[in-house]
Amino acid sequence: MKKVLAVNASPRKKWNTAMALESALEGAASAGAGTKLIHLMGLRFSGCVSCFACKRHENNAALCAVKDDLRPVLEEAMASDVVLVGSPVYFGNLDAFAIAFLERLLFMNYTYSMEHPSKLDRKIASGLILTMNATDDLLEPLGYNRLFSHYASTMGRVLLGPSEYLAVTDTLQFTDYSKYMSSIFDPAHKKRMREEKFPADLEKCRALGRRLALA
Repeated sequence: MKKVLAVNASPRKKWNTAMALESALEGAASAGAGTKLIHLMGLRFSGCVSCFACKRHENNAALCAVKDDLRPVLEEAMASDVVLVGSPVYFGNLDAFAIAFLERLLFMNYTYSMEHPSKLDRKIASGLILTMNATDDLLEPLGYNRLFSHYASTMGRVLLGPSEYLAVTDTLQFTDYSKYMSSIFDPAHKKRMREEKFPADLEKCRALGRRLALA
């Protein structure tokens, strides 16, 4: 049975990103995979500390040398056949939790060797799910497609397996927009997108999960 791990980098454990990842895991489970969801919020960890222990000739360990709360998550990722990472988009990029996780996961497996650029001896498929306020028509002009494609291609290059991304756009941030300084948004439109578009996006997440579990 394949193992599919989903890592939620959003600070919110029950909102858009978590729901998207849960849907992706439903898709993976429909393909017969075993699934697990881990939330990074609440864990104490950092990004790469540039110790280069993972690059030394005498260190053949497949795991990052930094011993913090992220270490068990990295162990889970290395034992998985598929790794899904979910992140909200903050100021035009993945959030800090997602970037730190990817730094640690990818750098510990990447080498500066022309002969063997990855330490892995097997393929791990990967997927990136991004939740965001921006609408579909802004993905290209704002450079999001290029950014997300870069992350996905880097994941694929280091983890050696197929990798893809999915943008879940025009999401609902608040249940009551009147409580927040958010006049750039139309609450009625956001509610309509939640009712009409978000379920379709969750179906796309299920399809992605199933596709990667079968890869």
